[in-house]
Amino acid sequence: METKRIKGVDPLAIDKKVLAAVKKNASPWDCGDRYRIAIRNSAGQIYRVVEMDSLGIYMGVEQSLDALGLRNQVAKNRPVDGFDSIYVLPDATPSSDA
Repeated sequence: METKRIKGVDPLAIDKKVLAAVKKNASPWDCGDRYRIAIRNSAGQIYRVVEMDSLGIYMGVEQSLDALGLRNQVAKNRPVDGFDSIYVLPDATPSSDA
């Protein structure tokens, strides 16, 4: 699993919690199909990308992000811009491309 912040884009105020939730789901058994998750900041810009090669890890990350109050903007089984999920805080005002 890999995660990276996009330079020059402000993170969410809770980014440390987001990063901890992502790292909590890391596993040496990260092999299989590729999954990508994006996290939007309060301005609606993608500031963090998480990539993993395991459906189990992907589902764990999704559950952890849901527990933090973030919500997925992507309809199930319909990737958007190469992302399987795009998470945003509900009170954020993201650009709508999902």
